[in-house]
Amino acid sequence: MAGLMAGVEVHPEGGPGIRGTELQKRMFWDGLSVKFTGDNAILAPQFITTRAQIDEIIGRFRKTLDHMRDNG
Repeated sequence: MAGLMAGVEVHPEGGPGIRGTELQKRMFWDGLSVKFTGDNAILAPQFITTRAQIDEIIGRFRKTLDHMRDNG
């Protein structure tokens, strides 16, 4: 059995882990559960997933990153 996993590193701002913690909170409220370790996001969807579900995860992730970029 194989799964999918991706990591995303965000540029730290205000000290290590501060931006990652804020992103984790915002992603949760945008309907996405992402594990952050410091400023590194770990994406690991369920083993059985569809292309549409992956697209939804990436879309929500991107939406939150865009919001953080535009609004801080």
